[in-house]
Amino acid sequence: ETDCPFMAPVPHRGRRNEPAFVRDTAQCLADIRGMSFGAMVEALWRNSVRVFPVLAHTPVAS
Repeated sequence: ETDCPFMAPVPHRGRRNEPAFVRDTAQCLADIRGMSFGAMVEALWRNSVRVFPVLAHTPVAS
């Protein structure tokens, strides 16, 4: 969202982009890949932990 602050995801088009809209981006990626939203979130988390191992020890809000 920081690289394109003027282009929010479709449901929010016309508003300034913000980090909270990342959920819409993840949903779009899940749809494109034929995955459930939950499976996409898990894949994104695994990739994040692989790149930033310190995240593995970070509590996740439920």
